[in-house]
Amino acid sequence: MHTEDRTAGSDQPAKHESDRVLNMPIVLAIEGRRDNLELQVVAESTPADVIASVRQVTGISAALSVFLENGDAPLSPDKPLAGQLPAEFVVLHVATSGKIHVEFTFNGPPKAHDFLPSATILTLTAWAIGPEGFGLAGSVSDYQLKHAGVVLEPDMHLGQVVTGKKEVALDLVMKVKPQG
Repeated sequence: MHTEDRTAGSDQPAKHESDRVLNMPIVLAIEGRRDNLELQVVAESTPADVIASVRQVTGISAALSVFLENGDAPLSPDKPLAGQLPAEFVVLHVATSGKIHVEFTFNGPPKAHDFLPSATILTLTAWAIGPEGFGLAGSVSDYQLKHAGVVLEPDMHLGQVVTGKKEVALDLVMKVKPQG
């Protein structure tokens, strides 16, 4: 994973004990980029600060929002991240607005659904094998998704797969299990 050390919302070291507790790295998945970015945040850092840092690193000029991984809505841009992040580790996703139209293929007519860019490939796989998708037997771990012939990692975000378009075609395939 590619990481760059940046600090969002402050160029100063932590001055208070509470700042040191919240002075932590976050991992960002960015729409259109396969590699992740590690960003240092402090107590007062907001999603707007994160977006400004992402713009500096990537040169993206489009309107962006910050989402929790598999989140339903963007984080509030002007509220500190400290009050919006869950206690457990989570990858954040920075993306342009709008859902991504995904067409899945698997032995027969394709199925389609719209997902937010912050949805993980695991989430998409679960939908594709579930009752709204192809209604397949077995566990999500028995299947994988491919894009242009390349297997997508389950923890990758959908937004990392698309480049400039809000649509993508994915192939659902059975995982090959070693015999022996």
